[in-house]
Amino acid sequence: MENKPNRDEEFDSEYVGNVWGWKFSTFGAILILALVLAMWYRHHTTNTAPGFDKQDMPIDKVFEK
Repeated sequence: MENKPNRDEEFDSEYVGNVWGWKFSTFGAILILALVLAMWYRHHTTNTAPGFDKQDMPIDKVFEK
């Protein structure tokens, strides 16, 4: 039991690297890029204006006064 490390001491071990691995990181980056490209493509094919303007909803006509 003498070799048991003291938990109060500083952590002085070496860097072990990316826990998930480079393949997982690459897959995540490709997935994010693919989703951004899909959003960009959809935005330009529907000719929508950029921004967050209020859109007319059909339910709004029901509650008009």
